[in-house]
Amino acid sequence: MSRPKIVICAEYQGTGAAVGTITGFQLAVEHLIKEAGNDGVADLVVFCLGTETRTYSHPRYSNVTFRQYRPLLSPREICPYVSAKALPFRVEMFPFRTDITRDIVAERPDVIHTFQTIGATDMAGLWAAKQLRRKGHKVRLISSVMTEIETYITNYFASFTCENLEFAETHSFLAELRAAWRMEGAEPPRSRLFRALNVVEHCFNHPICRIVSFLHRRFPNASAMKSQSASLAKTGTPFQRVLRYLAHKQISRYLKQADVVTTSRTADAVNYQIPDEQVWHMPLSCNTDDFRPAEETVSSVRARLAVELDCGRIDAAVSQGLSRFLDWIENDPNCFAIVTVGRLSDEKNLWLLAQAFQNLSAATPARKVYWLACGTGLWDAELIRQFPDQVALAGLVPNELLPMIFNLARSRRFVYVSASDTETYGITHEESQRCGLPIVAMELGTRGHFYCEGDRIADRQTVTPDTAIEDDVRAVCPESPSFICAANGLCVPDFSGGRGLTAVRNSPIGESIIRLAVQALSQSLMVMERLPRESWERMSDNAVALTEQTKMNWRSVWQLLRFGVYALDRRRHAELIAAHSHQFSMLAHSNSPHDFALRRRPTHADALVNSSEI
Repeated sequence: MSRPKIVICAEYQGTGAAVGTITGFQLAVEHLIKEAGNDGVADLVVFCLGTETRTYSHPRYSNVTFRQYRPLLSPREICPYVSAKALPFRVEMFPFRTDITRDIVAERPDVIHTFQTIGATDMAGLWAAKQLRRKGHKVRLISSVMTEIETYITNYFASFTCENLEFAETHSFLAELRAAWRMEGAEPPRSRLFRALNVVEHCFNHPICRIVSFLHRRFPNASAMKSQSASLAKTGTPFQRVLRYLAHKQISRYLKQADVVTTSRTADAVNYQIPDEQVWHMPLSCNTDDFRPAEETVSSVRARLAVELDCGRIDAAVSQGLSRFLDWIENDPNCFAIVTVGRLSDEKNLWLLAQAFQNLSAATPARKVYWLACGTGLWDAELIRQFPDQVALAGLVPNELLPMIFNLARSRRFVYVSASDTETYGITHEESQRCGLPIVAMELGTRGHFYCEGDRIADRQTVTPDTAIEDDVRAVCPESPSFICAANGLCVPDFSGGRGLTAVRNSPIGESIIRLAVQALSQSLMVMERLPRESWERMSDNAVALTEQTKMNWRSVWQLLRFGVYALDRRRHAELIAAHSHQFSMLAHSNSPHDFALRRRPTHADALVNSSEI
């Protein structure tokens, strides 16, 4: 009997395909590759993009092969002066690669699993499945909904455009033509003809950018492209609304052609109008081996950083950023800090978190508050500008060091914070809780990470209100709260009606919705800063206990895919997932009156009435 063959279309999983960032999607694929390699019962072929076209075997697993392709044309080649922070991924400008499709067909896989839906490898996987079926070969097309791609597309387009405009405004026409000719991002270097065509294109690009920049200065109220803090991504512009609409339609069209759509939350299937029979649940997960409570001190972290730096596993910028944060909290034992992990970009709602952090700082003049930001992006310069003595930029911290950081934060009673409402998977949310660090995050995109009253865990346990925590929260926040008090942290409600803050920022009701979100997040941070030790520790204990009961490790997720999803075996899938189910109560989502305001989602009217309190 032949071994099953599985093709994974992983887009920017290849060498050099992502610069200065690691996404949850990449981590998930890496873990699945590891489990498939250890399992050894199937051959895994990973199709991805990278700096060069080559085929190579995994260094540890003989049953894992990488088929890597260099993009024929990437945005960074066309505009080499645009920072990699604006668009950190090496992607195809036109995702139509017949060579990738042909190679997938040649593999004759039993399963094709895609993760991004709009990339070159994803499209090739779809076309290969169609061709194989026409040839009589049985193949199953699996697609995972892990990120809200239309939000990312509009934000990356805005960032890329803003950098383009800024370069044209601050450099001469000849400087732009020289940059266009050099095409420094091209590997291998482009031909003279191709570079000449790029120069011709920039002959039109420069004057157009100058005109647009002039209009932005002439009519400052019409656009905030030049102000990072006032929204780098103007998703309310007609073109970006059209771009978001087209991306949404394309993703929906793609998913409907898959045999199976896996998702970690039901809202995704509803959002993309996927029939129920196609939807298979894949629970949230994290690395349960490395992420667990442990004792960490400033001294132990310093020692680990020195070892990592000497071995070359981290660069000097990471060491300096973390050392700066360690100096602050060592010199001020009474300080409070928030920890964030992820890209410092507009789609992560950094503008919202910056406003809330400013409110927190203003509300606690007698106590220093700091922000450890693990990640890179266009917002790093803006954060340093706004909070030069409060924000420590650690850069791209390796995932292996995050347990140490989370456990140090737990020992000092800090908090993990995320203002992103596009976290469909949110691996770091789980990893921080596995280390016992309470979280403050958004309801939209991260509801599965919070445990509210009435939630059921694996059909065995119902989450009951922790009255001790609620009493302390009520004591430090006597005014009507704008957040939801969960057993393991504080949840900022979704005031956007499921659309996300990025999508509504420039709508007629956007101003009031943003005000409500800022108020709720500010209140949450202030409560966590003032929460008594006993209640904070109860939240920490709940975070560890509840994530242990509901979250599958990556080994279990691979077994779920192999025996359930890939085999289209609903019964086996249900058996494997039963012990990890997290059924949400309607209580936290309802607008009906309740005996305790912290347990219900505040209504739009409630928050408007109290919006003057912050």
